[in-house]
Amino acid sequence: MQARDTFSEPDIDPQLRAASLPTTFNGDARFFEINGRIKPIGFPGLEVVARSAGRKIEAKLHVVVLPEIKIKVAFRNVMVPGSGGTPAFHAKKPCNEQDELLTMNNIWRPQANIRFERVPSDWLVIDDSQAAVKQDLATATGMKDASLATFPDVIDVEKLKGFFVKHKVQGAHLTIFCVDKV
Repeated sequence: MQARDTFSEPDIDPQLRAASLPTTFNGDARFFEINGRIKPIGFPGLEVVARSAGRKIEAKLHVVVLPEIKIKVAFRNVMVPGSGGTPAFHAKKPCNEQDELLTMNNIWRPQANIRFERVPSDWLVIDDSQAAVKQDLATATGMKDASLATFPDVIDVEKLKGFFVKHKVQGAHLTIFCVDKV
């Protein structure tokens, strides 16, 4: 009940809600506890048979146990000049690294045996008043006049992919940039 109430809050990410509560509370859910060896079991897997107390077969499934994969991830809140030139978050709601990491591991670890580990990183400050930044943005977006280039409110991933690649965190397999809109 507590989990249902927690994930029913209006500010919970809908993808997290769907991953955490898949048809759990609609009355159709059945729960089985499976115990076995920890070593990986490759494809095609083993057939696991779930039986009721009366030994009736309730369900069958093929189970594959994958070796754990560790992925190093870095989170970078993007900062842009705010009022008075003071850096401000590009996103209305900045990324909380620990919360994001917990969410990713809650979804991926039980389903695919993928564990994300955080790589420390700094926020990314993009000061589009600097000539070098303007030139990078102009190049990325295909603008001829770099003096007109500004960091957009809405990020076009395809156009700015090259711009962000220059700012990925060394030692991380994946760098996530927290922006307002994509």
